[in-house]
Amino acid sequence: MKRAAVIITLALLIIVCCALIFVPDYDSPRVVKFLILSQVMFALSIVLFVVARRVDFESQYRRLFLILVVMALVARAVMLIGAGDKFYLSDDIYRYVWDGRVTADGINPFLYSPQDEEVAHLVDSTIHSKINHAWLPTIYPPMAQNIFVLAYVVGGGTTLGFKLVAAIFELLTIVTLLVWLRSTGMPRSHLLLWLFSPLVLIEFYLSSHLDILAMPFLVGCLIAMQNKRAGLSGILLAIATTVKFYGLFFAPFLFLYFVGRDRLRFAVGYAAALAALYLPYVASAGPDVFGSLFRYLADWQYNASIFFVLKYALGIAAARYIVGGAFLVWFGWLLWRKQDVLGKMFGVFGGYLVLTTTFFPWYFVWIYPFVMRNLSWAFLFLSGSVLLSYHVHIGYYAEGEWSVMPWLGVISYLPFYVLLILQGIRNRRLRVISG
Repeated sequence: MKRAAVIITLALLIIVCCALIFVPDYDSPRVVKFLILSQVMFALSIVLFVVARRVDFESQYRRLFLILVVMALVARAVMLIGAGDKFYLSDDIYRYVWDGRVTADGINPFLYSPQDEEVAHLVDSTIHSKINHAWLPTIYPPMAQNIFVLAYVVGGGTTLGFKLVAAIFELLTIVTLLVWLRSTGMPRSHLLLWLFSPLVLIEFYLSSHLDILAMPFLVGCLIAMQNKRAGLSGILLAIATTVKFYGLFFAPFLFLYFVGRDRLRFAVGYAAALAALYLPYVASAGPDVFGSLFRYLADWQYNASIFFVLKYALGIAAARYIVGGAFLVWFGWLLWRKQDVLGKMFGVFGGYLVLTTTFFPWYFVWIYPFVMRNLSWAFLFLSGSVLLSYHVHIGYYAEGEWSVMPWLGVISYLPFYVLLILQGIRNRRLRVISG
């Protein structure tokens, strides 16, 4: 079958691009090459999906689907082995390893920064000196801390140890996504969007960000919701929330989705799991259990779209009030609107990415399952173009400062907003026709 040959060729080209990231070496930052390769990989992944979505992977071409899964695993192995313990896109992983070391030593990581004397006995020559914002205590919630400890024990306090644990969570995400897509009536071809996504390959195998640790729990929560397991859904969402607080965005919509006793079961499961996970840390940290989270929320800005436009036009204070107010209005409107719960969950996080002051590429993973289900071409485009935000590293490695190139921001966001508007017009027309 010619279509099968094309699909396999495209998958092979993505693997080749993964390998080219590390050629001739990965010791010195080659940001321009990375930016080009990331966009080539993204284009290949979209073409692969467009060609493959007409193939019957459920019955007629199961073997082809299995071949593609194996090739996706090979791409992950190339990224994992190629990068090893070297990093230049992000240094967040050093904080993960440090937090695991602190907690394993019996110290509450929310109490002290890596520079405090109370943790000076844990300082080493490989991890400690590379921690960013080392003067601040951690911002990562309890479940993340628990997994950091697990990774520390398994990996002996190395970055590779954490990357291997994170890889296991990503593989679990693939399994849960396949189960969830099947339960919602989506074809297997939609999983290819995840399997060959450059964002997934780069952020969770090249850089290894902690957001992937939440994904099996978030998708598991959606599966439990589909099966009317309200209590389990609440527990799993609470676990995802305590990996990273983005799970809070979804809780009100799931609470309102369930009715009667199921609503109570969801609330009890969510609250009980939150309490159980927080209690060991609250016992010694008290109100400091959030570490430096609120300072991060108040100060950080990166790769925003609407916020940056408003900031340059009206000033930072006005911009913050406007995007914050707009998001609250959007959130309330979604709560009130009659729409399927998965659409609302997609909408609330999509609104957050549009209005946020800080949009690192790995944040996108929280909306990826809903993009796969809804097949939003606007957000699919954003999943690739957001990787262009790494262009700030060009100036960082040349002059020691992040240098923003506004024209790359236009390339990243303008097509996204055009596609989003066209998608909105199309959806409105469909509602008028069906209504």
